[in-house]
Amino acid sequence: MNLQLTGTEGLENRNMNKQQLLTGFDHIIRGVYDGKTFYVRMHKFFHLFKSNKQDPVTISFFRLGLLIKPLFLLGCFDSSRKDFWRLILWSFRRKPEVIFLAITYSIYGYYFRKAYNKAF
Repeated sequence: MNLQLTGTEGLENRNMNKQQLLTGFDHIIRGVYDGKTFYVRMHKFFHLFKSNKQDPVTISFFRLGLLIKPLFLLGCFDSSRKDFWRLILWSFRRKPEVIFLAITYSIYGYYFRKAYNKAF
């Protein structure tokens, strides 16, 4: 089928089924923020991530206190806690300079999953 459209001609007759659109959107969002695929993608990102090695990782009591709630929430109660711990332990052993980024991005993923599940 040779379909060439220029401008808006022919588009007024093109309607997508609303249910099909919502199903496709749901499939994409669940694929992006699903626990396993999300943590696999983060692991690949941190594996390729070049951090500034000149800045040492400093752990203060304040930062340590900020870690307690996410480690408890994501590490004990989230459905993808196994993948969370795998990422955290990998980053702690291989790239300790990204441990805080790994936890921060894990919180973002958790928030997006929960917000999407609540909205839909």
